[in-house]
Amino acid sequence: MATEVMVCVVGPSRGQGHLFKSGEGAGKSCLCYRFIHPGFDDFITEHPSIIASHEFQSTAVNNVHFLYWGRSRQNLPGRLGRGERTVDIHVVENTVLYEDVTSKPFRSGGSKADNLDTYMKRALGKLESPGKISYWTRDGISLPDTYKAQRYPTNAGKMRRGFAVVVDVSMDGMEFDAQLQRTKTVCKTLKKADATYVLVLTKMESVVQESVDKFHQLKKKEKIGADVITTSSMCNYNIATTFRIIAEKILKTVYVNIPTFEQAAENEARCKDKRPNGSSVLSPRNGSRHPR
Repeated sequence: MATEVMVCVVGPSRGQGHLFKSGEGAGKSCLCYRFIHPGFDDFITEHPSIIASHEFQSTAVNNVHFLYWGRSRQNLPGRLGRGERTVDIHVVENTVLYEDVTSKPFRSGGSKADNLDTYMKRALGKLESPGKISYWTRDGISLPDTYKAQRYPTNAGKMRRGFAVVVDVSMDGMEFDAQLQRTKTVCKTLKKADATYVLVLTKMESVVQESVDKFHQLKKKEKIGADVITTSSMCNYNIATTFRIIAEKILKTVYVNIPTFEQAAENEARCKDKRPNGSSVLSPRNGSRHPR
């Protein structure tokens, strides 16, 4: 029987206009989607935070501000690095969803769904949602028979849990500064709750180096001891590594060193050379941006 853990992805949402003037999010959905759907031609970038009322009430959303992306079975090292253990990693994205008519957050357990304190209390809560199914895309809400949905686990509230704190390093200026302040608060909240978490730098294929430098300065100043993983959902760099390392931290097993972004790119290049026709992880039908 597989061991079950939950990885919760937290970070700013696309609908928070004061953080995202460009209309994009921090890449939470793309991170989750790429891990659950790693196929080279399966990647989808459009994951809007603004939806209709009937979509919020659907079983895929289920009237709550979190999305269940499904589970991925992984073989991880056993305790003390001995042997292997089979682990089901359940992926939840903590988000804020907005009504398309009013552009305001849906009411669910309070009227201040986009308030950071409310957001973190919800993320650290039991995350129970009877009848909920896995989310795929917005199209999948109205066409649930077009994809193989997974049932949200009934024991979700009792699962051991870890967090991926997303930081979008393709942003710069005041937008990035506002994101950093939010990240600082999120990390303090998780530390106070004694939660397992890592910091995940997203969109490294479009990185602003000044923003990365600011991030590391803040991390040093605030003495944030969490590991940092550099990723690109677009290029599929360090995505599985992110979730596997969080799971290994939850289970307190020995984990390998975290690959740098450059090492992940080199590994992908080697894998590409071995694929038929040198196929890329990039899907030709998608653009190069990350809406959420």
